[in-house]
Amino acid sequence: MLQKQNDKMINNMLNLPSLKIIDMHESESDYRFLVETALPPPTHCSKCGTIANLNKHGKKKQLFFDLSMHAKRVGFYVKRQRYKCRECNEAFFENLPDMDVNRSVTNRLIDWIQEASLEKTFTSVADDIGVDEKTVRNIFNDYVAELEVQTEFRTPKWLGLDEVHL
Repeated sequence: MLQKQNDKMINNMLNLPSLKIIDMHESESDYRFLVETALPPPTHCSKCGTIANLNKHGKKKQLFFDLSMHAKRVGFYVKRQRYKCRECNEAFFENLPDMDVNRSVTNRLIDWIQEASLEKTFTSVADDIGVDEKTVRNIFNDYVAELEVQTEFRTPKWLGLDEVHL
């Protein structure tokens, strides 16, 4: 009974329902989790759209970073299943809905980086969470570009400076 409660508590530790924790290691400054997806297998090929004509094509461990927890940086290795479509012969990984797979971070970490990088230096944000400074810079630049698209600047038709120049 106690072991089931501990397992449940550990699996809830990440608060990502699509992931199941297999193992956890804690150091002085980091948590490292080994996780696998708790989602059903894909129903169709993500490349060509063919329904249920897939072979399992091995697994790969990928490191993703998440928000800090208990003043420690958090990273987890996801054992991602690869699939190969029998129709188009293309291989693809299972979907991870809580992750930005292009940057190897969680979506909630991207939101946090966007806000934190407005107030702190990119290097200090990167040190806080354990990612490269360039990753923080790229996330910030994408965020600024997104804000610029949403912002509409309204400029006056006439502009007067010191009542002398129009």
